[in-house]
Amino acid sequence: MTKRGFTLFEVIIYIALLSMLMTGALAAAWALLGSSGQSNDAVTADIEESFVMQKILRTLTEATTTPTVSGAGCTTTLALVVGADHIVFKRDNDSLEMGENGSFVPLTAVGASCLQFSVLPPATGVSWGVAATTTIGGETSGLLYYENI
Repeated sequence: MTKRGFTLFEVIIYIALLSMLMTGALAAAWALLGSSGQSNDAVTADIEESFVMQKILRTLTEATTTPTVSGAGCTTTLALVVGADHIVFKRDNDSLEMGENGSFVPLTAVGASCLQFSVLPPATGVSWGVAATTTIGGETSGLLYYENI
């Protein structure tokens, strides 16, 4: 008489081995998904930071008056005039906002921890300048703009 099939002990061993393999596979998949989310957050922060700096630079190039800066530290506000419009850039809680004639819209969805401006003094061939620094999603970037005479 020949035996066919597996004993109960063999089946339990196979189930235990399969469980260990599945646990390892799930842990690896979980780690990959977690790092993917962190990469997406970093890319989003970079995109928003670039957008904010481009918006500030574009507005500075169109300014018809010397900008004014108020506030201190990471909560400075930049105000300037473009044609007949009064433009303001400011940080409100964790969002950067741009206002036109008193109506503000958010520029960022990722946490913004700092927005700093300073007006640079006139120099030879330059009527005024602005230094701007932002920290969005933990990444800091800055720009310098000079208005030529």
